[in-house]
Amino acid sequence: MFANHTFELVKRIVLDKLSCRETVTVPEISELTGISTTTISKHIGQMVAEHYLEEVGIEKQARKGRRAVVYGVEPDSRYFIGIEVRNACLGVGLIDFAGNIVKMDIDDNYRFENTHTNFALACSKVRKFIDLVEEDKRDRIVSVGMALGGRVDFKSGTSCSIFNFEETLDTSLADYLSESFGMPAFIENDTKALAYADYLATGKKWPNVLYVNVGWGIGLGIIIEGELYYGSNGYSGEFGHVRTYDNNIMCHCGKVGCLETEVSGQAILRKLTEKVHAGANSVLAPKIRKGIPITENDILNATEQEDPVCIELVSGVGRELGKQLAGMINIFNPDCIIIGGKLARVSPFYFQQQVAVSVKQYSLKLVSKNLSIITSPLGPNAGIIGAGICARKGMYFY
Repeated sequence: MFANHTFELVKRIVLDKLSCRETVTVPEISELTGISTTTISKHIGQMVAEHYLEEVGIEKQARKGRRAVVYGVEPDSRYFIGIEVRNACLGVGLIDFAGNIVKMDIDDNYRFENTHTNFALACSKVRKFIDLVEEDKRDRIVSVGMALGGRVDFKSGTSCSIFNFEETLDTSLADYLSESFGMPAFIENDTKALAYADYLATGKKWPNVLYVNVGWGIGLGIIIEGELYYGSNGYSGEFGHVRTYDNNIMCHCGKVGCLETEVSGQAILRKLTEKVHAGANSVLAPKIRKGIPITENDILNATEQEDPVCIELVSGVGRELGKQLAGMINIFNPDCIIIGGKLARVSPFYFQQQVAVSVKQYSLKLVSKNLSIITSPLGPNAGIIGAGICARKGMYFY
């Protein structure tokens, strides 16, 4: 019993160490855990036999005595399915054990609706994707992860916002997904999935990170000492629903004046529509006047085409976001802010730099002097990778 406990402990530590494509040696893990090199060597050998690890070389320079064998994860030994549910698309990817995308499909025809039919449609599309995976890889898929918006409790597998139906309250969404796909399934809030994936992609360079996801809405992922902060019920990071303005604008959460009503893609669209109807000239004006739906991509493309109205609105959201983040910086004193989501993909001059200027203006100098502000390292693939990493974390870290 004790041996099994020790092995599981070592396995968890090793896999966590390797989660951002690092390597390990037996002496390194022994030093980290206080467990003898003999015991660690035995457990590492077992992980190699079970295809968690593989030898990738020899230390270039030994700490003591002879150089140690270097181990890394065996990428092709296990695969995970990552699912990202968005308003206007469904992303599905096959993720290897090292966190790389092996195969991916983005369905731009999918439109999210919080209905049984839409949930069944999403599951059907995922099953079709799995069926098209090569048989040798399909046999090594061990779990599924889904990243979706709203309030999600990763540990219990429940969603209180999306695909949460009255007659199914006693069964978690993760259990339904497990039943649908015939393998363990895990769900995670989309911003937390994005935050952790991008954090790992930085090589865990910064232990304390605020990740802001700015798209149609806005969310916050909080990483403290290298771990996602969940809060009491798993619902931390509802940054977009902090009451910030006396604007009397109703948020989709049912309250008025939320940050999201002024700092988000939907806020930009509302203001753009108002300006066009007031006579402003924009490349999107013809579509707006005809009542043709405007997407986030339309707004970003117009901004990159130097549409003055869209530049003004996108830059204004950047400055306001920086102002609000300054308060979070004063509270958390993070090492880094990562800006993700659709708006992070626009030219840095129009958005990221505007955020940085406001952060510098409104935060305390001593608190923010060593702060780094970057955009998502993984870009548009972060959500799918994050969902796959959620599946990996659920299998091996809980």
